[in-house]
Amino acid sequence: MNRLEPRKPGASPTYRQIWRVVDGAVDLALSAHPEYIAPGKNPRTVRNSIVKRVVGAITGYAEQSAWTRSGFSPACEEAGPTAATGPAAEAPPLSALGEPSDC
Repeated sequence: MNRLEPRKPGASPTYRQIWRVVDGAVDLALSAHPEYIAPGKNPRTVRNSIVKRVVGAITGYAEQSAWTRSGFSPACEEAGPTAATGPAAEAPPLSALGEPSDC
């Protein structure tokens, strides 16, 4: 099957690269297992839907991870105390000092 292109306007190069990788994997899976496609369904539509959902999940996770690592995520504050012991456990979180933290 021909490669699918993302329909997301202004998609970043990273999004497009992830799309190509996922599209290739989904294409191979559907080629090897045509029984995955329900009767009466357009294989291209099914493939596009799967690729779109997987790429969205991966990019969402990557963006969330990058945001969390920056130390400015509300998730850092909601995560609560860690299981650290010793002097680090008593230290205030870096975010309380106005600096980004590694949560």
